[in-house]
Amino acid sequence: MLMDWRYDEDTGKYNLWQEVADQEGKLSLAQSFDRDSGKPIAFDNVIFMMSSYIEYNSVTYDINMREGDPNQVAILLRDGKLTYGTWFS
Repeated sequence: MLMDWRYDEDTGKYNLWQEVADQEGKLSLAQSFDRDSGKPIAFDNVIFMMSSYIEYNSVTYDINMREGDPNQVAILLRDGKLTYGTWFS
């Protein structure tokens, strides 16, 4: 599934857009909304923590969080800017 975080300068938040299929099966991106509140799924900051993983099947993964390794890649989205960093546990 394709996902995209789009920055909204008016709100200062990152809105989640996800892949959806129309009735003919054509894919496009659409803004995602909370099912209960109807509000957009949006956050002030988004952090992507990169890690190696093994895919056993479409729903089962083994994610290697490499405890203590300070060189794991991270991408941070804040205030409309993208910053690269590292993370460790």
